[in-house]
Amino acid sequence: QEDWDVGMEHMNLIIREGQAWPFEEEFQTVDEYRGYFLSHAAFVVRALQPGIDVNGDEYSSGEVMGCFYVKPNFPGRCSHICNGGFITVPRFRRMGVAKVMGKSFLKLARDLGYRSSYFNLVFESNVASVRLW
Repeated sequence: QEDWDVGMEHMNLIIREGQAWPFEEEFQTVDEYRGYFLSHAAFVVRALQPGIDVNGDEYSSGEVMGCFYVKPNFPGRCSHICNGGFITVPRFRRMGVAKVMGKSFLKLARDLGYRSSYFNLVFESNVASVRLW
């Protein structure tokens, strides 16, 4: 439950930034967030050890650095094609977290039985995602 609250908080921050996701309105309840982000396979990336973030602030082992999902992009005969959504917590951007999530996504999607992936909405304004993929 705590991870859901953290995930929704960061998702809403991304929505407010208006650079990476199509949503115009924030999620108002955890149930709304769960219905979208947690409807299939979802994963949390945590710090393995304490360190220093991009702002020069300390962080703890176990702190959430990002999260992502893997789910079907289409129904039925095309459900073997997956989609992924990624959120890197702002203080951990430019630290390789998205690269770890991207590599994990590719392996996990295959392990979950998907045969290909298709990213519908990589916005030009999302420079980090364009660079990553």
